[in-house]
Amino acid sequence: MTRFLCVAFCMLLVVAGCGGAADEKAIEKKIEAETGGKADVDLSEGTMKVKGETDEGTYSMTAGEKAGIPDDFPADVFVYKPSVIVMSMTVPEGHSINLTTKDDQAKVIDAYKSEMKQKGWSQEGSMNMGDHMMLVFKKDERMANVSVFSHELDAGAVRAGAGAFSAEEFGSLIGALDSFVVVEGGARVGFCTIRYPDPATAEILYVYVDLACLGRGIGSRLMRHAEHWIGERHPEVTSIVLDTAVPEYNQKFYEKLGYAEVGPTVCRYPAGDVAAVRLVKHVAKE
Repeated sequence: MTRFLCVAFCMLLVVAGCGGAADEKAIEKKIEAETGGKADVDLSEGTMKVKGETDEGTYSMTAGEKAGIPDDFPADVFVYKPSVIVMSMTVPEGHSINLTTKDDQAKVIDAYKSEMKQKGWSQEGSMNMGDHMMLVFKKDERMANVSVFSHELDAGAVRAGAGAFSAEEFGSLIGALDSFVVVEGGARVGFCTIRYPDPATAEILYVYVDLACLGRGIGSRLMRHAEHWIGERHPEVTSIVLDTAVPEYNQKFYEKLGYAEVGPTVCRYPAGDVAAVRLVKHVAKE
């Protein structure tokens, strides 16, 4: 099921904003090729719904305007309110929901600590990385991971970013992308992709690390590998650029790797524009 999660995340990045039958079939074929099982995709009313079955069991995912809490979501797991659900996922291993709120991070963290304790969960661990905090809870044989990010993106911006390209556009893009995946213990825990808008420029388009694996250097490894790849395979490149829509969360990470802010930019998606910051790293030539 890890394979499905990786594919599903990529599909969210690139197609959740569209809604034609051809798009649905294209996504179904991609998911079926990766999971080895049947998939049914519905793109309508600003929402992407995916259902399917593999040898490991059934799965479902909903993202977009009509995303909500699954009917069988555990009643003893606290869901913060007020909030807006932007994605929900159910797999044989359990459930996952992504939500946004206007309340500050500390208030959300305190609420989870208090409410989960009242519901019979014990806190097993925590991690504080500034704009990202993680809590780990245990109850009997079950585990619950809570990650809280602090940034200025609202639910509309999240949805806009989730609908980056149509399936046909992604199909043409992927042929021009260099893509890398980090696998640990048989699980895909991170990936990044690169494209080349002009001969002298490489753009790191996506960088993703599984939330449970943050803080372990996976993102840095991905970036270093991408830069090495660019240097070896594309010696004509003199600049590497990337855009971040959450600079308060990850801009310092990129700056530690030698990237410098160029200025504000906009990520233009079919579902709307998202303000972002562009960073650049000039490649030294021997």
